Amino acid sequence: MTERTVYAHRRAWTLRNGPIPSGMRVCHHCDNPPCVNPTHLFLGTDGDNMRDAAIKGRIGNHVKKLTPECIRGIRELGAAGMTRREIAAIFRVSAHVISEILLGKAWAHVPEHVQRRRSHLPGLP
Repeated sequence: MTERTVYAHRRAWTLRNGPIPSGMRVCHHCDNPPCVNPTHLFLGTDGDNMRDAAIKGRIGNHVKKLTPECIRGIRELGAAGMTRREIAAIFRVSAHVISEILLGKAWAHVPEHVQRRRSHLPGLP
């Protein structure tokens, strides 16, 4: 039998409210993912969760802040042993965003290195 991981907030919802309907997510009013206070939780679809995040200003900011050069820098700092929390503080994004980048789940389209274009101007490389 294969055991399945159940996140604590989902377990808290189930204990208080019963089963989670198929296709529904347990979302946080408090925007604190580790929170298990049942009064802070609500059911919603992925779309509901994204709308809630957008209304509260929790999404979109990292997209505007991070550039391909930032992504390469994040990868280099991670490879050098800096913690995700330390990297997040430098780039002013969440440690979760840093995790997603370092795990290749976000910004995977950004290559590790970029070849510099050669200048067409005489005397420049």
